[in-house]
Amino acid sequence: MRRLVCSLLLVTFTGTLLVRCGARSQFAEPIALEMRCRPVEEYIPTFLQLIDEHKLDNLKSVLSDELTDDLQAELIGVIIAAVKALPRGTLSKVTSDPVLSQPAVGKLAPLLVDILKYFTGELNGTSHYPVVGVVRNLLNNCELNPVLKLLLDLLEDSAFVDTLLDVLADEDVKGIVSSLDFQGKSGREGFVALARNLLVSISQPGFEITDVKVLLGQFIDVSKPPFSTFFTLIEKLIDPTSSLPVLQQLSACMLENDTNQELLGFLFDLLTLPSLDIASVFSEIQQLTDNPDNKFLFDVILDILRYYSVTEDARLALARVLFVILREDVAARLLPDLIVIIESGALRELLTFANLLATKCADPPTPPGGN
Repeated sequence: MRRLVCSLLLVTFTGTLLVRCGARSQFAEPIALEMRCRPVEEYIPTFLQLIDEHKLDNLKSVLSDELTDDLQAELIGVIIAAVKALPRGTLSKVTSDPVLSQPAVGKLAPLLVDILKYFTGELNGTSHYPVVGVVRNLLNNCELNPVLKLLLDLLEDSAFVDTLLDVLADEDVKGIVSSLDFQGKSGREGFVALARNLLVSISQPGFEITDVKVLLGQFIDVSKPPFSTFFTLIEKLIDPTSSLPVLQQLSACMLENDTNQELLGFLFDLLTLPSLDIASVFSEIQQLTDNPDNKFLFDVILDILRYYSVTEDARLALARVLFVILREDVAARLLPDLIVIIESGALRELLTFANLLATKCADPPTPPGGN
């Protein structure tokens, strides 16, 4: 397993150098690289210890049994592409103590672990791998790049993001969702029935955004903030001739590929399970984003989304890798090991190491006359 992982890391390193210093270099003559990397063991000791203790054997089996050499190469390419999409030094800032010590960031890792444990069944005693299978079907059967572009348009609007955070951080949302009563169904069943009704409505010709406002007005006061502001922004941002058809196609595709409403049930659980405490997390994220010094964290997400939105080869490679990883039986082997990696602190090591591979470990010296 060590040999396999170290080989992957070495190829990643080599690939990064080729991307940064190879055929695409602006310099005609090859530049001698100043190699300053120490042994891998010094950078990722926790991760390698987990390997030695056989705590990542499932990860090993997925890498060796499920990902062909071509897919492993594409996985490495996906990692390199993500690093390339970020401004130089971003990963250093993301993994720095000033960032990781902030309360909001401190809550994100446990939240991610709890969401993963929701899928494995450790959170509430029931596994939810079919949700992963639905996501896989959507990736395979739906045209998602227009959705990605629409998502970017929304996230690049600061007023929309601020209002969305207001809604998600509202403590009343959990109570409203939990107590829904729709068509004689309540709780989770009522929420799923209402959400499915919305998807059907959105997918129909002649649909208008105001129809959602009317329907949800039966359950929430859409005339008061933050909901009134949210719907005003949605009406402004969703263009009937461009954005709305994208939403309609996505709604139709979700209805076709999620016949058991697994995703809608997941959304209900995400909003209501006490152990996840979504409102508290988003309240902390609000405080995080209010600080101008933390703006780059949000920019990281946008930079990666932009890269995959405009780079078809990278997007298709990511889809091919995910199509394997998101198979239900593969996810059942992979997610428990991913939980171990996050809880042990090895994920921070790997992020830091990725940054070193992309920058400090192999900075080419500036050529004569270069900038």
